[in-house]
Amino acid sequence: MTIIEFYDKNAIENIAGAMMCRPERVILIGDNHKKMADRSATYIDILKKNSINTEILYTVIEKTNLSVAVKSLVDIVNRYEDCVFDITGGDEVYLVALGIVMERYHNVKCHRFNFVNDKITDSDSDGHVAEVKSYDISVDDNIAIYGGRYLCEPDFDIAQKMVDAEFVKDVETLWDICKKNPGTWNAQIGIIGAVVDNFSKEDSLSVSYNQYRVTNELGRGKGWYRIQDWLLDILESHGLIHSLTRGDDVSFTFKNKFIKKCLTVSGQVLELFIALKLRGILDWERKPLYNDIRVGVVINWDDGSDEPEPAVINEIDVFAMKGAIPVFISCKNGFVDTDELYKLNTVADRFGGKYAKRVLVTSNHIDTDGKQEYLGERMKEMNILHINHIAKMSDLDLIKILSTLWKE
Repeated sequence: MTIIEFYDKNAIENIAGAMMCRPERVILIGDNHKKMADRSATYIDILKKNSINTEILYTVIEKTNLSVAVKSLVDIVNRYEDCVFDITGGDEVYLVALGIVMERYHNVKCHRFNFVNDKITDSDSDGHVAEVKSYDISVDDNIAIYGGRYLCEPDFDIAQKMVDAEFVKDVETLWDICKKNPGTWNAQIGIIGAVVDNFSKEDSLSVSYNQYRVTNELGRGKGWYRIQDWLLDILESHGLIHSLTRGDDVSFTFKNKFIKKCLTVSGQVLELFIALKLRGILDWERKPLYNDIRVGVVINWDDGSDEPEPAVINEIDVFAMKGAIPVFISCKNGFVDTDELYKLNTVADRFGGKYAKRVLVTSNHIDTDGKQEYLGERMKEMNILHINHIAKMSDLDLIKILSTLWKE
């Protein structure tokens, strides 16, 4: 089988035929030689990674001349008798040209993809569609498809750690502490992070400091600037820190490097809590609903090409994939401003296009009907779903919402 794809800025539409149907070849049709050449190389790498041996070719057809476009499509139909046109995306001129070709050649086949339900819809009225194999796209493949690179920490894979029962229990314990007062939690984690940065070796789990130095040097003399005893006691009681000594000089050791990050990076616990809830959701076949879930995904917009523009780096708190549908989640344990909404919207547009789902999760109540009405208005404009005040939400209610993010 040969699938003809009309090149589209929604990049998933260019490679969906190869991933769903595994044809002998895919031919991209567009008017930008360099862009199709660059993307074809990327698509081939992604397919090989997923054990799909589809050949990717491309043909440049000018879209300013309809008659030339028609002639070019006729040539393709005559050369590849097994060809099927995918009309999911592409420029209108090519689609008009295809309509003319179909009028002349009644045996021309075409279909379109529905990415929400992973189905192919027959569009030539013969009642037959290509054989479809279920497929799931990973977070890193999705980023690559849209022309970026996933920058990960090889020695700090939270995604792998999320299957560890003990770590899951620790995260749930941390969230139980955090949700009682997210604002206080944020403040304390900020102080712990500053103390670790200034009074601990980078790779060490142990930290020792003097209370007065912390207050005077880091807190500029503010008496409240200290790691509170009640928090240290709770963390020790749950085994999240150990070897705790107190007095003017304080010392303790984190349980492991993952707990250290949870206790030194504001918002980390909320992100992990959301990711764990997503991971626990099953579909009707008792399989994970979201096929890939990552935390703290750093994306480099530079795909390695020789474009002169400087690289752009963005981070997504939680990135989930449901088949080919990317879900971008921003988690906020405290204040939210419009800049955060614009960042979320920009990254989602770039790495998901019209298929991207945008979600804002807030621990505290954000009054989008009152003083912060402007935030609600911006979210509506950007099609951002707001999951509000989850610190007071039951797990059941939260899971009901998280189960439908890919549909919103």
